[in-house]
Amino acid sequence: MSFEEIYGSLALNQRIATLGPVCDIFTGAEGGSAIASVQKTPGGCGRHAVITINSAAAQKIAAIRSERRENGSYEQDPAAYEQDARLCFLDAVPEMISALMFAKTADATTIEVRGLPVPEGKVRTPDDGVVVERDVRGYVFNLVGSLVGSLSLKGFSYSSENHGRLLRAVAPVAQLASQASSQGYADDLGWHQDNANRPMVAAIDPAACSRGPMNEYQAFICVHADEQVPMDVANLEDIVHELSQRHGSVLVDTLFQPEFGLCRPSSHGGGLDATEVSLLARDGKGRLHGRFHAGNVIGMTPTAQASYDAFKAACGATKSRMEIDGERGAVLIYENTRVMHRRRRFTPQFNGSDRYYIRLYMTNHDTFKCWQQFAQERVFS
Repeated sequence: MSFEEIYGSLALNQRIATLGPVCDIFTGAEGGSAIASVQKTPGGCGRHAVITINSAAAQKIAAIRSERRENGSYEQDPAAYEQDARLCFLDAVPEMISALMFAKTADATTIEVRGLPVPEGKVRTPDDGVVVERDVRGYVFNLVGSLVGSLSLKGFSYSSENHGRLLRAVAPVAQLASQASSQGYADDLGWHQDNANRPMVAAIDPAACSRGPMNEYQAFICVHADEQVPMDVANLEDIVHELSQRHGSVLVDTLFQPEFGLCRPSSHGGGLDATEVSLLARDGKGRLHGRFHAGNVIGMTPTAQASYDAFKAACGATKSRMEIDGERGAVLIYENTRVMHRRRRFTPQFNGSDRYYIRLYMTNHDTFKCWQQFAQERVFS
């Protein structure tokens, strides 16, 4: 069933109130077991949603999860796992499904889900950066089920990173301290969008490509938070608007020209990978998409390099940053081509309780169908 069909079937159960120009509230018809607040991003060009479910709904999820997924692995059989998790969430919290669809319909580029059931038992942060799925089974089920069940997304990975595994540990690894990646920590990981060296789905015909695209979404579930290292995100449209106000539209227009080179991220091996590409594009609905990485872009002309340097400076000075504090069991998903993110440097303790998120790259079901010729068992080359 498509997103539109599901949304239409649930629309009669929703109650939506508009509270002024900046906030929309959704509550379910049965007393608000799921509440979604959708507000403008700090720069005013995007929207950020927070969905909270109550304890009764969380208990339903936990009960159905224990019945359906005492065993089984997402890595081993992602299609079956996603289907099972989808049915669980549809059965347990249809109001949360409606709330997530409401957030997507409102074009929120970042969505938080809070109040999900937290699995019992202490989980150690992996020192080697590998997700041991049996130790975090409940977290994985909540991550996959809430998003696949609600937004019809599919998880995937790249062969050049994380040994092709779907689940990535966003956690410090001592041997990678200085690496500009989700497992480094000694230096700031500057503003960027993941896998920016790959084609943007919004602007590229897959028939013209020879490999998989930039991920449309990335999702995280928090296992251990660190209050000193929140998730820093900023809406791309907000930053480009700031850049335009500071330098004018001519400079911004240069970012739409195929005058740039892009390197692979450090976690994918590094090295120049794409040339004569643009850094900005708009899709058929006029929405802005980008492919930036603070240390991996080369301007192929002096004008292009100057434009990119100005953009980096705008990122560093942006007033549009949102700090998303971690909460154990909370899920965060954002549109990778429409949202910038960064990670601050920090000092891990390596005592089993360091900052730990589980990350999953995701894409729309229809997008995956278009590009699946480049994927082997959900892994893009």
